Amino acid sequence: MYKISSQVIDYYDDERMVLEFADDMPDYVKTSSLVDYDEMDSILDDDYAVIMITKTGSKIKRYPVFDKPHTWLSCQAFLKTAGKLPASAIEVAATSLFSSCLYHNIECPDMISKMASDISSNTVYVDEGKDNPFEYHLNVELMKKQASNISDDEYGVVVGDKRMYPLNNKTNVELAIGYFEKNSKVLIPDIKHQFATNICKSASRFDIDVPNSISIYTNEEKGNRIGLNIKRRRIFAKTAEHREFLDTLQSKFMDMGKDEIIDYLSEFDKIAELSRHWGLELNDPYVSVLEKSAENFFEDGDNLGSIKSPAGKGSNVKSKDITAYANGSASVELLSRLPDDIVNGFLTEPLDTYKDMPDIQKKVIIDGVLGKL
Repeated sequence: MYKISSQVIDYYDDERMVLEFADDMPDYVKTSSLVDYDEMDSILDDDYAVIMITKTGSKIKRYPVFDKPHTWLSCQAFLKTAGKLPASAIEVAATSLFSSCLYHNIECPDMISKMASDISSNTVYVDEGKDNPFEYHLNVELMKKQASNISDDEYGVVVGDKRMYPLNNKTNVELAIGYFEKNSKVLIPDIKHQFATNICKSASRFDIDVPNSISIYTNEEKGNRIGLNIKRRRIFAKTAEHREFLDTLQSKFMDMGKDEIIDYLSEFDKIAELSRHWGLELNDPYVSVLEKSAENFFEDGDNLGSIKSPAGKGSNVKSKDITAYANGSASVELLSRLPDDIVNGFLTEPLDTYKDMPDIQKKVIIDGVLGKL
């Protein structure tokens, strides 16, 4: 039986894991003194990203976040080992790590911010006899491939020599739909697009209705929606050359195929370093081109951005709203949530400070503007 407690999940399960992060390690981690393994019992339960309580009542504590260096290390460990956790524990851990990054003023990895939700507890109950780890599902699909004669075009995802999520009958299509809806947060955009497209194609064969949460990634509607997504990127463009490229794309995209537009946006986001904004201020290239509805766009050029909380839908916010908030209740609401120097800068120069903030801190400002703090 799979045992979570016997898995290497964070760097206190195997201290050699820290060496794998050495090349990317910031100075504040290199110069810090990590808590020794035999002192881990002194760390409070609230200072772990996730606590898994088994049916026998034992606690499995992972990813310490009580200070800045340990939070950074725990984020790196999570990116490496999240697949060894049950799906319910993944969401809890990601939410806690996201909040800890905000508190310690760390740029939260994109994968973690997208998986975070509005869960308020770091505790989750697990049944090691039933709650198989996330990566288990991938292995099951590979084993199915070895024992079957399913053609490549009957799989939801084909990556290299891996064939995952068979769609060769009605039951498997229904299972794939449920799996996509439950775990879409951890699928990277191009895999998500391929999976959704293949689900929709197979569902039509078996007369199965596909939820909008899946079909949104395959819709071919164009028009103002794509133009608005291109326009949004112009706000974050750092050079005249980038802005010129977007202006050219804006003038020509109606004569281009959807795949060509996606390719241009994907390459541009990579060069302009905009992928870190996906799911927050910007839609990723696939959603920018294929989604059915425009829920989180600029309504005019005065919009600073539509920050989407990890758990829900965003709202458009204009520069005058940011300024009004800085001159209003921000001084009281932000002091307990953001570092003092950030708060002071925002109160003095709200717009310039906001634009330079990392995404996780921008979200706090937007929540304040919308009255959610």
